[in-house]
Amino acid sequence: MLDVAKILRQKDDRFDTVVFFDETPEDIVETQKRIPGAIGFPGTFTDIVLLEDPDEDSVIDGLDPPPGRADDRGERDRQKRLSMRRDLIRSFPFDVLNLDLYDFLFRPTDPPPGRLIAALRKMCSWQKRAIEGASGANRHINSFSLMFTTRIGPPNINAEYMEMLRERIHSNLQDVPNLVGLLETRSGVRTVTELEAAGFDLFFKLAMPKLLTAMFMEEDWHIDSTNGIVTYEFERVSGDARYKMLHLVMDIRRIDPPKELRAPGFVPPNARDAYRTVVQQIFERPEVVITNESVDRLALEENLRLIQSRRNRYYPEGAGLR
Repeated sequence: MLDVAKILRQKDDRFDTVVFFDETPEDIVETQKRIPGAIGFPGTFTDIVLLEDPDEDSVIDGLDPPPGRADDRGERDRQKRLSMRRDLIRSFPFDVLNLDLYDFLFRPTDPPPGRLIAALRKMCSWQKRAIEGASGANRHINSFSLMFTTRIGPPNINAEYMEMLRERIHSNLQDVPNLVGLLETRSGVRTVTELEAAGFDLFFKLAMPKLLTAMFMEEDWHIDSTNGIVTYEFERVSGDARYKMLHLVMDIRRIDPPKELRAPGFVPPNARDAYRTVVQQIFERPEVVITNESVDRLALEENLRLIQSRRNRYYPEGAGLR
């Protein structure tokens, strides 16, 4: 899709700047047939990102066990995973990130703030890595686009996560006085307690993006307020069960000047204003609900035709979308 839109950069018809995750090495190979040159990592994004590495800052190579650790199969497997993780780190930064994780942002068994939030923080740090230019001079990206998909829930979300979400809305209502009126217009209620009592889905749809907005600010990035966060909601079916997914689209910018060039506790006015605007937009803008009836089927079929045609250029045997 990004290739059709001429967003991806190619070298000799190879997509060596594309990085993806899949469940097994066999799945990786199948995807690489259709995206030649792409770099695949077997496993989950969160597990790989959060693998503990004492040499992360240096991103060193080598599969030998560190001093004091046994040279056995378990340790060799661990060193292979660490090597894979270091390869992932070296791939950063990216201009576009699509985290389509098909999972809950908060798992009841994980301690707050949750493994996925911890992984997103790592991602924000790695997005600050320098890119070595052709002349040898380093440069950094100052913005990137993020697409993030998660499930609403879980139904058994624990009290600590609920308090974390509750506190984010409460803090926003205190910091930005006009949000109370916007909340009432959107939901018919004026307090966090009333919002929570009105139903978990709306509470989550308001609180979760606000939590991500605050997390990016903490990591020295802010969401561009030009478009803010655009949220799409759609249903999926698993067996007899139906559940709702949220797909968030946003442009993220590095706070300027960066933290290392700012006085302690100082947030530049443009970043602070953008944060407040995005928080307000979350209250003002309802999510875009995608249903079979709302989809422009002719436009969708044309897009699929273009994507399939482009894919067949690289992998003719793969005609027909899976």
